Amino acid sequence: MALSLHEKISIAEARQWLLTAHEEWTGKHTDSLTEEALAALEAQIVATKPVDFKAPRKPRASKASTSDSERMNAEHDDSKCDARIWLKGGFAAQCSCSKVDGQFFCKKHQKEADSHGGVTKNGSFNGDRPTHHYGDESDKLIPWHDVVIEKPDKGKKHASGTKKDRVCGCCGETGHDKRKCPKNTAKSSPPMTAAEAVAAAEAALAAAKIAAAKETVEASSNEVIAPPESPVESSVELDEDLTEVDSGDSGAGTGITTSVDGSEDHSDEEEETELIDCSFEGIKYSRNGDGIVRDDDDEEVGKWVDGVIEFTTSGKKCHRYAVAAL
Repeated sequence: MALSLHEKISIAEARQWLLTAHEEWTGKHTDSLTEEALAALEAQIVATKPVDFKAPRKPRASKASTSDSERMNAEHDDSKCDARIWLKGGFAAQCSCSKVDGQFFCKKHQKEADSHGGVTKNGSFNGDRPTHHYGDESDKLIPWHDVVIEKPDKGKKHASGTKKDRVCGCCGETGHDKRKCPKNTAKSSPPMTAAEAVAAAEAALAAAKIAAAKETVEASSNEVIAPPESPVESSVELDEDLTEVDSGDSGAGTGITTSVDGSEDHSDEEEETELIDCSFEGIKYSRNGDGIVRDDDDEEVGKWVDGVIEFTTSGKKCHRYAVAAL
């Protein structure tokens, strides 16, 4: 007889098992042992008790599974639940669970039948195959494998139920779209190469910079600039009685005339004035002793007043163009 190693026994049964084995091995009955010898034997049994011992589990019996094809072709089994179940692909088979005592269905399908007037979802396997769940004709059809279900048309429809015809966005006629319209003369340009795309982007960036500079200059030119006050030219009122006289040898041949009060007049002599640099915002300007500011083209652009350049209207506009061009 083989031992069932997965079975569990009590401590009392294990004690008696060991005592009986001791009798078989020694040939002596345990009743003939003294109390001291019996106590020593039990102490030895306790001392030899296994530590952290776990009984092995009972091996599980493999359950043979039945394929769907075998189940749907099998005959009705009176010992199994009478409910019809839906298999993958829309095929039908009998439920493999056992019946509840005195009932036609298993526990699951019996509860389902009690909630729907004694009818299961897919009917009984030994009865007619239903077309709707629980006999409700308003629900969708059960998708059995041999049932053809028409899918609803998802196209847009008018209120009358007909599809709306496509209308061309160019001419408004039906039968074609805007791309195939004969009245659409616009032709799409061929795609640009990588080099052409880079060149077009650089040209667009340069044009944007020039446009921004012009807008800045035009906005500044529209500002109202008060013209600089012209210096008051002092006039010397000469006495009508004053007359010019020759200065004799001292002024002969020099072009210098002397008035009656002895002052010399250098009007005939061409003055040479030293130019002073007064560049502003990176643009080179120079001024003379009278404060007249000129650019590199020797064009007057303003006057030097209190350490700054007071531009004229045209001079300020030229200055802004020059700064924008830097």
